[in-house]
Amino acid sequence: MMNATAPGTYVFCVTRESAPLPPLPGLDAAPLVEERSAGLKAIVCQVDLEVWAGEDSGERLSDLEWLGPRALHHERINEGVMRNAPLLPLRFGCLFSSSAGVQSWVDRHRRSIERFLDATVDAEEWSIKGWINRDACARRLAEGDPRFAALPAAKGARYLQEKRLRRDIAAKVGPWIRGAEARVRGELQDCVILDRRLAAPRKDLTERTEDPGFHLAALTRRDDSARLLERVEALAKETRAYGLDLEVVGPWPPYSFSPPLDPTADGEVDDES
Repeated sequence: MMNATAPGTYVFCVTRESAPLPPLPGLDAAPLVEERSAGLKAIVCQVDLEVWAGEDSGERLSDLEWLGPRALHHERINEGVMRNAPLLPLRFGCLFSSSAGVQSWVDRHRRSIERFLDATVDAEEWSIKGWINRDACARRLAEGDPRFAALPAAKGARYLQEKRLRRDIAAKVGPWIRGAEARVRGELQDCVILDRRLAAPRKDLTERTEDPGFHLAALTRRDDSARLLERVEALAKETRAYGLDLEVVGPWPPYSFSPPLDPTADGEVDDES
């Protein structure tokens, strides 16, 4: 367990030893420093463990007014590193009890870290979210359904059959969304290194009125990013007619593609993310 009265080491990322430090302070204006380890280095700062891991830390880490600015600053530092070098980004809240613990962790995972850095030179992550208006999608699917033309003219029979037909079409919205997701992945295949399905985005954290349909992470080379954006925009022009809006956000450090390196193996790290 950590000694909450001692200073702790907060880790932003691991990168090549030659990568420049971004011209930013660490968290809470602490100096941003390097922990070097034979060709690699962790970008870190010192933090007060009483604040981050003390008795009141749970309440503090659930307070968005306290958490939000620090999480955004974490992102800015990793994005600053990404502009000049490949990096293994760590999620917000990764704490070590000492600098020695950081170096031990880097050394233990050196081979995996170096492979990841080699594979992600000039790479960046883009988030692609599909937001669906299910009613609009069902209406568009109904427009092309020939069964409507075959409905009987008599009002009573027509009402019952049309109601069943609309229920059947509503049930086809889910498969249509999955097909649209598959098409997006297929159209982007030649301009991404990897893609990955992520958990559906949370509607309550946005101002969107549509429902979440799907969420993809795409890892691409910087030179291919413009092509990726053009492809998504071309697809979006088609999918909007079916109530599906494609939202692209990025570029980010490659969080979704980082290898699982078990930061708690020796009890040195407490990851709050």
